[in-house]
Amino acid sequence: MVGVHVDCRHLTGGHPVLCSAKRCPLLLILLALLFITYRLMYTVQAFVARDPRFDDLSGEFSESYFKQSYDFLSDVKLREKQVF
Repeated sequence: MVGVHVDCRHLTGGHPVLCSAKRCPLLLILLALLFITYRLMYTVQAFVARDPRFDDLSGEFSESYFKQSYDFLSDVKLREKQVF
């Protein structure tokens, strides 16, 4: 009988009886379905690397905002020159 669990104990006593060690095909099908549904539920989108210099999502370049944001680098350069 395929797919049906058979009790391997002998009816008359405690001596061993030959029993198949194969897994039930129904169990394998259920495990495959669980695996597929798990993968569908918890798939993660692949990381797409993009360069913000050439991407429209980053917006327009504002030179005044850039200078204001990275003005601290000039101080860092001066301190490094004094150290060396």
